[in-house]
Amino acid sequence: MKKNKIFNNTKFSVIISGIMPDTVYLGKTYTQNAIIEFTNGQKIMIFDRMKLCSNDMIGERKKITLETLTLLLEKSRQKKIAIIPDLDSTIQEFICRIETLISPEDPQLAQKWIDATIDFGIGKMVIDINLEKYADLDLHVGDFIHIKGRVDLIDIE
Repeated sequence: MKKNKIFNNTKFSVIISGIMPDTVYLGKTYTQNAIIEFTNGQKIMIFDRMKLCSNDMIGERKKITLETLTLLLEKSRQKKIAIIPDLDSTIQEFICRIETLISPEDPQLAQKWIDATIDFGIGKMVIDINLEKYADLDLHVGDFIHIKGRVDLIDIE
């Protein structure tokens, strides 16, 4: 299954609460961060590498797609979904449930990593799992996991 198909099933609604420059050189902004507010009122900061958010979107409800570059992944004994927000960083933590595991079509790549869609209660997002690093976890659909990683904005409507 191609990643675009995975992302089609992970759009959810948020309010864009703010935008701030991330990488700036000689007065030009190359990347930015955005503050988003979930339907439950919680806010997190996300990385907007492609500068998909604009100032005129602040305060508006938008449908977005997120992906997480996983820095820490472990099985969770906690069976309750939770967001552990950090408004000072694009590195966020979630206790979530694995909804799907998707291997790349290329067999060589499939030995190194897989994608997963995770349900974090308010929406779903895609995470990349490095199998060389996390092979011992023996992950399955339905497992609760604790992840920490940079949350990236992939698409906005």
